[in-house]
Amino acid sequence: MPVVDGFQFISRLRQVHGCSDVPVLVWTVKDLDIEERLRLKSWGAKIALKRGGGAQAVIEALRQVAPPIPLTLEGAHGG
Repeated sequence: MPVVDGFQFISRLRQVHGCSDVPVLVWTVKDLDIEERLRLKSWGAKIALKRGGGAQAVIEALRQVAPPIPLTLEGAHGG
């Protein structure tokens, strides 16, 4: 990220009114050390993925942090 790193971004996001519970998915090429993982966890980041893990890994991670979207037959068929 050109202006701030991911840690700074999440820290600032958590300070914005109404954003304290926004799910955060961390996707990085960096090998996070234990201190960095604990810092992310303290800010509510649920998952740290390595880039290159593939689309399926991202989809599974999103399923863990995003609320399920209920589908109805009406919504599925545009009715």
